[in-house]
Amino acid sequence: MSNSITVSHSGRRFSRQYSATRSENESSIQELKEELEPVPAATLWRLLKINRPEWGYGVLGSLGSIVSGCMNPGFALVISNVLYAYYDSNLRKMEHDIRTYALIFVGLGVIAIFGYFTQHFFFGIMGENLVKRIRELMFASTRSTSLFFPLSFHIYYVQCGLFVFFYLSFG
Repeated sequence: MSNSITVSHSGRRFSRQYSATRSENESSIQELKEELEPVPAATLWRLLKINRPEWGYGVLGSLGSIVSGCMNPGFALVISNVLYAYYDSNLRKMEHDIRTYALIFVGLGVIAIFGYFTQHFFFGIMGENLVKRIRELMFASTRSTSLFFPLSFHIYYVQCGLFVFFYLSFG
């Protein structure tokens, strides 16, 4: 290993740089890659199995999504009917139709509020619980891999250094 230190004009050390030969790094990385087991792919079905207790929330969120998805075509139909009502020659019928469509428009707005709230609320609960379970599984696997190392390696800083090394090498 070569060791070089950068020194400023005032004599202070700014940084320290250590480097190893390329073949040493490549051989150690290759050995570590051979020791690691292949990781199973994260599929949608696996995530749905992990999130099984929240499927009821998913159904309610999907109903909210259906209601929210029907709002734009509903608003478009009401607005097109209002425009059609303006061409009526009977003034009283035109005012009656426009008032009716205005009330329908307000009703669709209230339904849209409940639909969007239902969609975001229940999918939010579902997503938060899924993230919590995945973090718990990751933490449990991290704890089980830390038991693989001898007791002398159970120092926090050494474990962090190993995780950074694996991340930079294989990430």
